[in-house]
Amino acid sequence: MKRLFLVTLLLLGISGLTFATSMLPKEVCIDNTSNGKEMTLFVGQTLSLSLEENPATGYRWTIEDFKPSVLEQLEAIFKQPAKSDPADSSGKRIFGFLAKKVGETPLKLEYQRPWSETTKPAQTFSINLKIVKAKTPSNSLPQNSASKTDQPSANSEEQAKALIEKKLNAPGTTYGEIQSLEIKAGTDATTFTFTLVKAYQDNNGNAWQDTLTGDCNLKTKKVTSQRIKHTPF
Repeated sequence: MKRLFLVTLLLLGISGLTFATSMLPKEVCIDNTSNGKEMTLFVGQTLSLSLEENPATGYRWTIEDFKPSVLEQLEAIFKQPAKSDPADSSGKRIFGFLAKKVGETPLKLEYQRPWSETTKPAQTFSINLKIVKAKTPSNSLPQNSASKTDQPSANSEEQAKALIEKKLNAPGTTYGEIQSLEIKAGTDATTFTFTLVKAYQDNNGNAWQDTLTGDCNLKTKKVTSQRIKHTPF
């Protein structure tokens, strides 16, 4: 029953992570207020950068520096909002980028006239981008969920049973079936809690049945136990 509960928690944790990953925004939109900052994007996300531009002045935003190996340049468009003055040509230049690979890259743009590249630009925009992979169920689980390493393997269970019987064996002692064997809460898959029944005769020939509980650590090969029930057999 407990193992079924742990598996259920695991499935719920994976579902939650898949949902959380799918909820990452596909597009991250920024403007001039992000100038000079550092940003993090996830692989597969797109970045939309919107900067004020007025073509009538001859000035235009141009991309000066980025690493194509990690960041792919997409379409750049110019948008003008609806205006009451038809002579007003100001609008926004919107640049698109795709985060395609884990890595870091600067992203630098300059606002200048194409025919006066030797003069200092009227404005600059610069950010540092860090591109990372989004967490997935294969590399992360919620802290309160059961991870795959918390599930005992058949081999570790057999090792634990053999160690328990070896450590608790004594002349004249026989063992019944181990009643329970499970991962100890808050530990890794090498520490078990167990309950077993031990039948034996004392020096007066009386037969007894003891019920014991304890811990078994496969790493340290240590078994501790205490008797919780002592009845005639």
